[in-house]
Amino acid sequence: MGNPTIATRFSITPSPTAEPVLIALAKLTGKPKAAIVRDLIDAAIPALRVTLEAVAVAKTNPERMIALLNEMAAKSIHDLTGAQMDLAIKVAKKPGRKPKVRDR
Repeated sequence: MGNPTIATRFSITPSPTAEPVLIALAKLTGKPKAAIVRDLIDAAIPALRVTLEAVAVAKTNPERMIALLNEMAAKSIHDLTGAQMDLAIKVAKKPGRKPKVRDR
């Protein structure tokens, strides 16, 4: 048996639409594509948990499933908007000189 603290690896094939975006992000950030995908999956875990619950509930209570999917959609929009704002702030910052430290 393997070490339980090490995550299972698996392969994915990005869609033709996703691959150029991943390549561009990798070049701009200096991060490997796999690290970018891992970060995206980690960021999506809350939405995936809601989806998991919604699928489980769908079998017994379709009305509750619709409410859970609406909650997931609202959370996703909120999270994406926040990430876009964070990125816009980072991009808008212009590099400048570091303040000089005075000797006292």
